[in-house]
Amino acid sequence: MSVAEIEQKLTEEKPEAIGWSQLVNKRVERDVAAVELLSKAEKKENVQQLRKKLESQAVKGIDPEELYKLSEVRGYALELCWSGSGVKGRMDAVFVRRALAAEEIVLTPLTQKSVREVNWQNYGNNPLGYEISKGLIPKWKEYLSERLPEYMLPSGYVVLSEMALTANGKVDRKALAAVDVSSSVSTEFVAPETKTQKGLAQIWGQVLGIEKVGIHDNFFDLGGHSLMATKVLARIDDNFEIELPLINLFEAANIKELSVLVDNMIWANSASSSLNNNDNSESGEI
Repeated sequence: MSVAEIEQKLTEEKPEAIGWSQLVNKRVERDVAAVELLSKAEKKENVQQLRKKLESQAVKGIDPEELYKLSEVRGYALELCWSGSGVKGRMDAVFVRRALAAEEIVLTPLTQKSVREVNWQNYGNNPLGYEISKGLIPKWKEYLSERLPEYMLPSGYVVLSEMALTANGKVDRKALAAVDVSSSVSTEFVAPETKTQKGLAQIWGQVLGIEKVGIHDNFFDLGGHSLMATKVLARIDDNFEIELPLINLFEAANIKELSVLVDNMIWANSASSSLNNNDNSESGEI
């Protein structure tokens, strides 16, 4: 594609908007060719030999300045950027009638692409974002719990400023942020303090696959379910040498309440053991 061919298209068809992709950029054409020669060279060559090879190659690129001049002459606004194809040294160009561009009536594919791909979180943040998300998540949970059965409720929630989209306008699942279940918890984080609380928090973290567990965090809000609950109870049995029924984890679903049950169970087992030892010693004296 040449400047003359582009001009002919604009002159004859007079389109409202039209674009070309992978145009060769004349300004970097030789540089790209030099890099390719150096990367594919089978034998070592000096600078003079490489220069001769480059000079023997025909220049077929377009100077961006020529496109800008053409757009002004033909009454178009030009949108120019590096090619979205990723090919080095290529550029994409979109011509839009100046009147439409001024009124922002036409959103070109290049503009859409740049808007989609820019992560605006890299340039600034909402200082109230954390508080907003903490307020929204409980409302979502309440709304969904009233309309969906328990097994269909999400285990984690993420607040996004906008959905990541593909070129076709569909949700880009690969670009979505990973679900951080800890961000779905509506309570403020309070670190474990007692030995029992720290032990339980470690067990929860291992089973749920999260790093931080606060004493007020609800086991099921963190993504837990009945199968994980049985794993937690098995590890509690191994670490604390006590047996808790499954119902206890449903009734005491946070570290603070569960630690009280565990401490009471440990104390009860210890007291029972002491009584048994006393009975055995008295029986021996008789």
